[in-house]
Amino acid sequence: MALDLTDYSSNSNDLTNVGVSESSDTPFAASTSSALFEGANLDYLYITDANQTGLEFSGGKFTFECWVKLAADITHNAEMLFNKTIFDSWASNATYTVFIDNYWTPKTTFRIHVFKDDSNWNYRNYATPIERNTWVHLAVTCDTSQAHATMFEFFVNGSSVGNGVAAGGAGACNAIRDLANPVQIGNMLNAGTPQDDYNLDGLLDEVRAWNDIRTSTEISDNYNKRLAGTETGLVAYYPFEPLEPPAVFGNMVASMSFPGTLKTV
Repeated sequence: MALDLTDYSSNSNDLTNVGVSESSDTPFAASTSSALFEGANLDYLYITDANQTGLEFSGGKFTFECWVKLAADITHNAEMLFNKTIFDSWASNATYTVFIDNYWTPKTTFRIHVFKDDSNWNYRNYATPIERNTWVHLAVTCDTSQAHATMFEFFVNGSSVGNGVAAGGAGACNAIRDLANPVQIGNMLNAGTPQDDYNLDGLLDEVRAWNDIRTSTEISDNYNKRLAGTETGLVAYYPFEPLEPPAVFGNMVASMSFPGTLKTV
């Protein structure tokens, strides 16, 4: 069966596939399918700017979360999870980037960059290495209305791990730039071509993007279960398999009452 690239939020942000395949290796029992990215093949998913709704995060706030199972060995300097940035002119073509950083020491850290413009941008990372070859849930919130030190919060397996370390950047990043770049999962394009050193090598599942700041309780209560797709603030939801329809018909029948007496003839 082909990998399901449907966005199960209300925004129809369906993805286009470049090489990603379906896997039965999943992070929890309710999930039966995940997305397999083979780094050597430059696999990635994307949606063009013209076809996306809500992924520019014009309000200056967002939450990104996913389950990821990184390949055992590090083969690339960065492994892109979710971004709307084009590499060919880094600062002038950057909006936001969420990724695994394998360049700096310690390697395999969870990192985020956001840009207001060429001169105003910020980043943070959670400096404890993310375990490889096992399923890990990652989430990060971004609120550009907050001070530099509290703009981001990181979560691992449903628990807050704080505001990270190694804050840096330049200027005052109090908004997120809106550019006509595609949203990409698994790579960062350069003039329309996937990059050999920014490719994800591993599995993804339950990819979610929100246009608000999810609370610690909201993240911890829902990270290891399926969503309905109708949750407030949800702008993209990729479980990589069809959502089961609600049991409306059965509930309707069970609750129906029929006046009169049943007669046989």
